[in-house]
Amino acid sequence: FDAEATFLDTVSEGIERHPTMLRAAASRTKELLKDEREMLDDDSLAARAERFLQGLVRHPAMLWGTFLRVTELMEEELVEAGDKDSLAKAESIRQVRIAAEAVRESRQL
Repeated sequence: FDAEATFLDTVSEGIERHPTMLRAAASRTKELLKDEREMLDDDSLAARAERFLQGLVRHPAMLWGTFLRVTELMEEELVEAGDKDSLAKAESIRQVRIAAEAVRESRQL
């Protein structure tokens, strides 16, 4: 077990090692989302969070866009920090973002 593994490395490794489990989880999520249920209709924080999360799950383009923007912001912040470790992390995040953009383009999300 690599103690230096980052969160992104761990997620990437999990996706590579367990594609069947990932597809099964995505399929099950899709089934659950097909069942319409009443959302919270008030303006509470819980209702807003629920609407936001359902929007992300139901609309992959929005999810990809959000993911790409967050990685972009993280990369910028790390580059601004300027130290050696931050620059290495920024490069790693940049590689993940490039891969995610390629996936988005290949799937036309």
